[in-house]
Amino acid sequence: MATPSGSLEQRYDIAETVDYILQGGFRNVALQFPDEQLADSPDVFAVLQTRLGDRARVFILADTAYNPLGVDEVAAAHLAADCVIHYGRASLSPVNALPAFFVFPREPLDAAVAAAALRPAIAAAEAERRQAAGGATADAAGAGFRAVVVLVDQGYQHKLEELKAALEGPAAAAATAVGAGTSGTPLGTSEGSSGSSGSPLPPFVFAHITARSLRPTAATTKAAARACGPAAAAGAAAGTAAAAPAAGGCGAAACCAAGSEAVAGAEQPPAVPQSAGSGPEAKEDAKAAGEAAAAEDGGCGTCGRTDVPAGGCGAPASAAAATSSSSTTTSSSTTTSSTTTTSSSTTSMVGLSWALPAGARRADCLYVWVGPEGASSHQVLQMTHSSCEWLSYDPATATAAATAGDVRRGVSDETRRLLKRRNFLVEKARAASIVGILVSTLATGGFLDVISALRRLCAAADKKSYTFLIGKPNPAKLGNFPEVDVFVMVADAQGLILDSRDYLAPLVTPWEAALALSGRHIEADDYRLELADVLDFERQHAERTAQAEEGLALVSLGGLGLDLASRGGGAGGGGGGGQVVARNAAEYLALKRSYKGLEMPATGAEPKAVELAVEGRSGRAAGYVDETPAERSTAAW
Repeated sequence: MATPSGSLEQRYDIAETVDYILQGGFRNVALQFPDEQLADSPDVFAVLQTRLGDRARVFILADTAYNPLGVDEVAAAHLAADCVIHYGRASLSPVNALPAFFVFPREPLDAAVAAAALRPAIAAAEAERRQAAGGATADAAGAGFRAVVVLVDQGYQHKLEELKAALEGPAAAAATAVGAGTSGTPLGTSEGSSGSSGSPLPPFVFAHITARSLRPTAATTKAAARACGPAAAAGAAAGTAAAAPAAGGCGAAACCAAGSEAVAGAEQPPAVPQSAGSGPEAKEDAKAAGEAAAAEDGGCGTCGRTDVPAGGCGAPASAAAATSSSSTTTSSSTTTSSTTTTSSSTTSMVGLSWALPAGARRADCLYVWVGPEGASSHQVLQMTHSSCEWLSYDPATATAAATAGDVRRGVSDETRRLLKRRNFLVEKARAASIVGILVSTLATGGFLDVISALRRLCAAADKKSYTFLIGKPNPAKLGNFPEVDVFVMVADAQGLILDSRDYLAPLVTPWEAALALSGRHIEADDYRLELADVLDFERQHAERTAQAEEGLALVSLGGLGLDLASRGGGAGGGGGGGQVVARNAAEYLALKRSYKGLEMPATGAEPKAVELAVEGRSGRAAGYVDETPAERSTAAW
């Protein structure tokens, strides 16, 4: 059903979108809609084109070539788009070539009803945690959760402040105390109390959307070259934005003092972060406005960094932000229920970012999901945090009375089933002889580096690898390659096919393939789905095996037999060990085929001496003319 014209302005952020396009200097703008919002696409197009006039041309993209949660740079490039406006839920993965602005959905959420359902469940989980750790002992209070991490789906982020006030407000605390008294269990009691009244729950940590706009790495390189000198530009082009200051560029704490203040004091990203334009028609004042806006968003206006620590560009940045391939706006501080706690580590996943209290591990926290049950983001979060305690609340299916049945406890059954199967698929990938690298994204920044890393890992494990680019994969397409034992799907975390039971060959994630090719197993506390983690793993694995001794091991050849392989093979796949290894498809066929065909010098055979032709046998195979009866009898037996 189409949205009424009066609601388009607010639901689709028309004013903010127009400001982003004009301040970026973009001339050709692509609009990417999900299937559920296509009915509104003509009206949104008409309103935007009317507002922009002849200053920019707007067009609507057709079906996406890959994951609809990602930016479809392939379709946008067909009409030479300068930027993409992405509507609906998004993976917020680093972009590869085009800037992007995101307009998230606005779905209804009653914050008071959600808080009334969640707070008793949180109090019950806290009481159970303390009871399991020591009951009523003096150390029981310290054994509770260090924090409650509230992960709100992108469709409900516009209600985040209302939900925060409802969960942390005094009215919610009183309701929890009443619920604790009526249940007969001292829920959420304080350290020295006897449980007669409710006590403050663990501090709340609210996850925020990491960015409203993304820029490719090239924009960062241009900014570094303009303000920090050639050395910084070379450092930025080397791979990460954090490399620019390290290469001898700005590096000073005063480089982006305004950005540091914004990072230290911002609760969440501004509604409309401005991005430096990369369009050909952009003016110098538009560029300057984009750089200033980057500093306001917590980024450096000169070198392009967005992971700016409190000390400026010269201070060390977090490892998570340093691996990002595009500039994003992140939140680096989190307000808890009582005081503002300095975070020790920041986690960014599925487009959300949150910081745990200092000294807290993720296993020490209770995770609360507010959003659709079984959504791709919910599944990714639970798979990567499967050893943690979970509460899930779906506003779309919740009742207005806020009953206890509205909150689901623990990891979902579907996620548990998928995790069990992932261990089996890692073993299948370890035994594979031919690995197919399935490229399922062309817009995620760094995907080419991940493909190169997987190729190196396959070569080091003496396995043949082939790269496939076939659009959206399905069983019929991949069934055309029966020689491939396992496919490695290179895509962002929310675009992966995790249930591949209908496929002829199993599909594994890049992280699982890296584990299988290096001889390791899945660990529940260290399961990852992000592409950047594969690069870190490959680098660490190369360092561990650099000085490893060569040894021989028996490996399976697709269940057909055993062969000798070298554990210490180099990047070329060799390393001795008594195994003849094919380097390409032609060598593989020459080694594995039993019939070689006619041998002649053209095929590599040695030239033979010339011989006179001789007369051969005549007759039938059952009995040649020159064959004696005794010979015929012997041949028959």
